[in-house]
Amino acid sequence: MFGLAAYAAGRRTKEIGIRKAVGASAESIVVLLSKDFTKLIALGYLAALPAVLWLMTRWLQGFAYRASLGPWPFLAAALAVFAAGWAAVGFQSLRAARANPADALRYE
Repeated sequence: MFGLAAYAAGRRTKEIGIRKAVGASAESIVVLLSKDFTKLIALGYLAALPAVLWLMTRWLQGFAYRASLGPWPFLAAALAVFAAGWAAVGFQSLRAARANPADALRYE
C-alpha cells in the first residue's frame, strides 16, 4: 500500500503542483489522494468479508464449547485495515502536498 501510494503521488506530481499553484490547501490535496485509496480499501475489505466469515464460522464449529461470532471482531479488523491504509497513504499524500509546486512545474 505504501509503494502504491508513493507511485500514485509521483504520477500526479504535476497535477498536485498546479493545484498548489492555484491555491489548494495541503488538506484538500491529502483528501484528493486519499479518496481513491479509501475506495480500494473498502472494496478489498468487503470482498474478503464473506470468505472470512465463512472460514471463522467453520473454524469455531470445531471447538467443544461453542462461541458466537459477533460483529465486533469484524469492526475492529475494519478499523485496523483503514487505519493502516490511511497511515500509509496519508504519509505519502502529505509529503506530496507539502512539496514546492515550482519543483513540479519547472520543466513544463
